[in-house]
Amino acid sequence: MKLQQSNPDPLMRCPFNGAHLVTKSRLQHHIIKCSVNYPNHFICPFNALHRFLNKEEYTQHLIDCPDAALSLPWKYSQTTKQGDLKQTPFHYGNTHSFHKEFEDWEAEYEQ
Repeated sequence: MKLQQSNPDPLMRCPFNGAHLVTKSRLQHHIIKCSVNYPNHFICPFNALHRFLNKEEYTQHLIDCPDAALSLPWKYSQTTKQGDLKQTPFHYGNTHSFHKEFEDWEAEYEQ
């Protein structure tokens, strides 16, 4: 999808019309405007810039989307303990030092 260019803002090809070349910084704006002409397109749930007119391409993209790892880190993480609630430490706080009978909010308010 990227075209090689020495410019720091590279040209990108529109997912709807391959003849549209847009700078990367303007791609979001262009996709919103261009998607009006293609109402029956599919939007990737992981990256809204990934748009498809073909259901088969969309389905394959959902399997291979590089942004899925960013949206579902528990599924694509390398460590096995991540997401395991049994390993999550629970902090009880300072519950033993709290005594309800010694709390007097009205006296604290008057001071």
